[in-house]
Amino acid sequence: MKRLFAASVLALVTSSLGCAGDPDESKNRFPQWDAQLDAAVRDAFMGGAFPAAYRFECININKLGEPLPSGKPPFQAEVLNRLWLTDITDHKLNILIGIESLDDTGSKAQVYIGSGVGLDDASQCREPTTDGTRFEAPIAIGEKRYLADGADTVPACTLDAGADDKAFGTVAVDVPSTDAIYIYAQNDKNVTFNCTADPELPDAVPLRYVSAVVTVTEDTGALAGELTACLTKADILTLCSCIGDCTAESVDDVLMTGGCAGCPRGSAPLTAQLSGLRASPRCNELAGGEAYELKATFHARRLPGTPEVCGG
Repeated sequence: MKRLFAASVLALVTSSLGCAGDPDESKNRFPQWDAQLDAAVRDAFMGGAFPAAYRFECININKLGEPLPSGKPPFQAEVLNRLWLTDITDHKLNILIGIESLDDTGSKAQVYIGSGVGLDDASQCREPTTDGTRFEAPIAIGEKRYLADGADTVPACTLDAGADDKAFGTVAVDVPSTDAIYIYAQNDKNVTFNCTADPELPDAVPLRYVSAVVTVTEDTGALAGELTACLTKADILTLCSCIGDCTAESVDDVLMTGGCAGCPRGSAPLTAQLSGLRASPRCNELAGGEAYELKATFHARRLPGTPEVCGG
């Protein structure tokens, strides 16, 4: 039975020098890079504007299922926002967006969304079971959608840039409906926060029907945007999750009985933790069954390298 990490939203923990599984603990160690360096210096160091990988520094859920009759979001959204911020800060939750290249016309970007593992930005690697497929996304060079146009118009967790700041461009991400984006997380004991008994599935939370609009800053050092996805009841039913952190002392410290047997001690069925969510008609139609719409704003900073697959 597999063990998994929860995205508290959203592998394998590395040492401070590299990913677990690298014998010399150095393969995924990247040089430090100062995001404030002059663009020409940065491009010479990086070998060009792209490829580039970005790690979420903040994510804020604005919608999780349909609002309650009072008009307020469910309490789980507030809980997850608080826990995710802590997990992101502690490098337990590493959500990555990669822009690998532009096409010859500069009108399309090759993009991926996935999960990273590492105790700091410099040691990130791509968790292999959640390493997403690559897809083309149109990019409007120079268009600014999610940089600040004034203090009163900045959505939560988008980049607080000045109103006069320019943008490299805005990418419209539309993940194919056949693909899920898996959000993985784990603590510094290599204990995953989400777990599934199905050996064919990643120990991670799948987001389906994902779309996003992402603005990249002019120096390509950061990006910000909004993500929309669906979380299906069918997926929730397959997962057990630790909210906040597992009580397991090691990867072998698992539950022996019950519906979460084989999962880290401290896990509980995710369906119980998300009890009371109201299904979203749009996601119900897309998924062909009960599902909950997730909308979140975010910003991310460029990593000092392009992470490789963990253990690769």
